[in-house]
Amino acid sequence: MTRKKEYAVLILIIVGLALFIWRDRTDHVHYTLPDIRPLAVSDISKLELTKDNATLTLEKIDQKWIVRPGDFPADEQKVDRILQAVAKLELNALASEGGHASRYGLDKGSRVQVRVWQQGDQVRSFQVGKTASTYNNTYIRLADNPAVYLAESDIRRIVDQDKASLRDKEENSSAQTPKKD
Repeated sequence: MTRKKEYAVLILIIVGLALFIWRDRTDHVHYTLPDIRPLAVSDISKLELTKDNATLTLEKIDQKWIVRPGDFPADEQKVDRILQAVAKLELNALASEGGHASRYGLDKGSRVQVRVWQQGDQVRSFQVGKTASTYNNTYIRLADNPAVYLAESDIRRIVDQDKASLRDKEENSSAQTPKKD
């Protein structure tokens, strides 16, 4: 080969590699996150939190939140934190496209199933897994979607509640304790 042909082949190889590198950018996101629209907190009428086949229901009756079973008044601050978290659910990234539920705390014994109603219609349903290692995100799975996503905040800490922790103990104790004169 002559020197001109060698230079031409070398230039073609360099141009080809440059085009390949320019087109094959692996740092781009190759997926789209589901569009989850925020809910109006004031319109939420019922929440259902299920863990280990035990279901805890929070229902708004006459502008007051009730914990069921038992029909106890709910701690308004804790309920408000839960409402804010589920109403403004935001996804950051795709963690897995399916499978490995136990790795993310989404297996049947570990997850918290969250269902949200507005005026009698279920408007949101998702499963909450474990908190990510950053402690700023939580693994979640949307209803009927095998993909696992990272949610914006530590939702697990907010929704993983039991009946005793959600009861308004001040209202119950003042209603049951006789007043002394």
